[in-house]
Amino acid sequence: KAEKNYSRITTASLLEMKSNKEKIAMLTAYDYTMAGLVDQAGIDVILVGDSASNVMAGHETTLPVTLDQMIYHACCVVRAVKRALIVVDLPFGTYQSDSKEALRSAIRIMKESGAHAVKVEGGEQIKPSIERLVEAGIPVMGHLGLTPQSIYKFGTYTVRAREEQEAEQLLKDAILLEKLGCFGIVLEKIPATLAQKVAETVRIPIIGIGAGPGVDGQVLVLHDMLGMTKEFSPRFLRRYLDLDRLIREAVGKYTKGMNPEILYEDNHLIAVNKPVGMLVQGDQTGDTPLVDHLKVYIKEKYNKPGKVFLGVVHRLDRPTSGVVVMARTSKALQRMNRLFADREVEKKYWAWIEKGLQQHTITLEHWLIRNSKQNKSWAYDKELPDSKKAILHLSVKHQLDRYSLVEIELETGRHHQIRSQLSKVGYPIKGDLKYGAKRSNSDGGINLHARQLSFIHPVSNKKLIFCAPVPKGPLWQAVPFD
Repeated sequence: KAEKNYSRITTASLLEMKSNKEKIAMLTAYDYTMAGLVDQAGIDVILVGDSASNVMAGHETTLPVTLDQMIYHACCVVRAVKRALIVVDLPFGTYQSDSKEALRSAIRIMKESGAHAVKVEGGEQIKPSIERLVEAGIPVMGHLGLTPQSIYKFGTYTVRAREEQEAEQLLKDAILLEKLGCFGIVLEKIPATLAQKVAETVRIPIIGIGAGPGVDGQVLVLHDMLGMTKEFSPRFLRRYLDLDRLIREAVGKYTKGMNPEILYEDNHLIAVNKPVGMLVQGDQTGDTPLVDHLKVYIKEKYNKPGKVFLGVVHRLDRPTSGVVVMARTSKALQRMNRLFADREVEKKYWAWIEKGLQQHTITLEHWLIRNSKQNKSWAYDKELPDSKKAILHLSVKHQLDRYSLVEIELETGRHHQIRSQLSKVGYPIKGDLKYGAKRSNSDGGINLHARQLSFIHPVSNKKLIFCAPVPKGPLWQAVPFD
């Protein structure tokens, strides 16, 4: 088997890959950013498909997309790509009836976008157009089987060429396309046995989509492969990512950051439910921290002139979520600092830990040493120089097959105390790679949530209890919470 060490893929490269029995990978792309990513990932062929009509413009079929629009998308892709062969669909109505119009359309694509080849749908019926394009020196890829530009003729997206007569015609068309000079053919939604027969009959590469594994390569619409389009789910489609969910979650977090979930506010304090991934206070990353979002919130809500004072009373690690309290006055900040220093604030955390904890309740007592360079705390069973005592109490609230939900009450407040102590006893928090978890969470966070904070109000002397709703996520949603 040949190695994919081509510095630039050409039509000749594809023929060589077929000869070497090396599978050809092909995906669609329609814009600069995605095309660049796809190219850098090592794709062999990028198809600027008329499927842009569906996934980029929202049309029901591929028919409405125009030649000008295809050229626009092709230009975006060409500017990003360094290695892959770029093939552009000739859109519906630009090549079927008149070979001269086909040539004019293809020339525009090649000259204005800089693409490397065009793709057309059909066999015998478009022979004159293919001949004229090839004679003009324009590389042409064919497309047989289910041809989306003929959807109104077919009336359905079901598998084509099941009947013997249509299967024979498809094979004849494939042989004809090779004879006319096409450098490759896409076969869409035909029986796998027929697709394999075509691939074995012709010398040019056969790229399948819903045509089984016995072809020379595969093509998918990028948006389908990445899981961005959920309404389209044919049996042949394999999704490699659930980008639909990931994008919605990311945008949700961004929106939530702009509009923090306020748990409580008065003239002295404000309590919020910090989302996973947000800093409490600014750091070297330059990312906007929670304190700055809240300052904007207060300034806009109360029409505050000048700078807004907001004191950070305590912090939560960036990958965690839950209750955070801040002081709106210097007096409240002073008094809250004293409450925390005197351990007069009750803190309860919830965490999903790996493995099944057998004991229902347990107290952990360690000595922690903080490594500032690593931003990590190490737990030890005995006191060492520069170590600080750390105590927490843990109880199991719920058990699943692979994880346990535990409630943690802190006696002390040390750097990464919960994460470090749980890791020390062999029960790392889910997603916490830094402290020994097997794998990360998709959102980059860890399953540690500051569930509850309670203390006496620093001014009114009333008892306050703040309870933060749990994050959205498979494990959190698996258990009914009060």
